[in-house]
Amino acid sequence: MILIYKIFGDGSQLSPEGGFSRKMILIVKLGRGKLLLDGVAFELSASSVFLIRAGAELRLRESFDLMGYVLELGDRYVDYFLLHYPLGRGLGLFDSLVFLELPGVRMALVVERLRVLVFELERSGDFDHLKLVFFLLLLDIVEDRFVIAQPSELGADLLGEFKVLLEGYFRESRSTSFYARRLGLTDSRLNAFCREWYAGKGLFAVVMERLISEAEYLLLGTDMPIKAIAYELGFSSGENFGMYFRRSRGISPLVFRNMARESDVGG
Repeated sequence: MILIYKIFGDGSQLSPEGGFSRKMILIVKLGRGKLLLDGVAFELSASSVFLIRAGAELRLRESFDLMGYVLELGDRYVDYFLLHYPLGRGLGLFDSLVFLELPGVRMALVVERLRVLVFELERSGDFDHLKLVFFLLLLDIVEDRFVIAQPSELGADLLGEFKVLLEGYFRESRSTSFYARRLGLTDSRLNAFCREWYAGKGLFAVVMERLISEAEYLLLGTDMPIKAIAYELGFSSGENFGMYFRRSRGISPLVFRNMARESDVGG
């Protein structure tokens, strides 16, 4: 089960009688205030996100013009995420407090993903589909925690522009020059920024990782034939796609799909 509450105004409606019994995500879109979590005060500001353990005592104080969301989560959704993204365990997700300040572009992606989740909850409530949408939402929230180093001031400004380009064109182009021209950079300069942003990966490796991540989503969330997924993502053949997938994940696309489905059945 996923329950979503909207926060608005002074946030007084956030704390229902009896509190929250499940794991929670608090997303602050706009405004400011103060969060009391198990008696400890935290400042709230736009683009802040809190991942909170089950049973925590949560209260808002001194909140002004607050807009945001609280997600109350069933364990199955969190367990599914950690099964398929084991790096998340290193953050202690939902076992201890995790607090993140998201860049503006990242927050916009999170809010859009949340809108899709609300739509899917209202439309069907099918667990198999909802867990994939939730997976992508939580990945959008925590992804930068793992892949982004400390960029230079100029790099921080360019990072948002690059991510928008990447999301728009990763299926169509793997060319460094394609992205560099649109950002007003030389190829070598863009590669240098990518290595700073993505823990040593150059542009081509970043695009390929985005393609393989999208392939995982299509393998898990659809019944598309593997060859169709390959062409959808711009690979020249199913064999070419399989080679890159094995190189990145250590197994073939078919084995990945079968293992994921077997784990769902076993769970």
